[in-house]
Amino acid sequence: MRHIEIDELPARTDDDIRSGGTIALERDGEVWGYFLPVNPKDAERIQRDLEALDRTIDAALLNGYTREQLAEDLDLSKPLPDER
Repeated sequence: MRHIEIDELPARTDDDIRSGGTIALERDGEVWGYFLPVNPKDAERIQRDLEALDRTIDAALLNGYTREQLAEDLDLSKPLPDER
């Protein structure tokens, strides 16, 4: 994964996007977001999946699941249950 400072993004966009792969967007060395290239033929399916994820998160929060629990469960720095 490549890391790019957000301020550098406009100048580097074309080459970095065309090369594919995930890009971590950083500000002052801290990750603020990610750019994930999408194959145009997959874009509609990915959009539906993201909308379904959004609805699932909203429902979980409405049913008492806290943002802290969600953040803990989605912490990708921790091993998955089957990797422990």
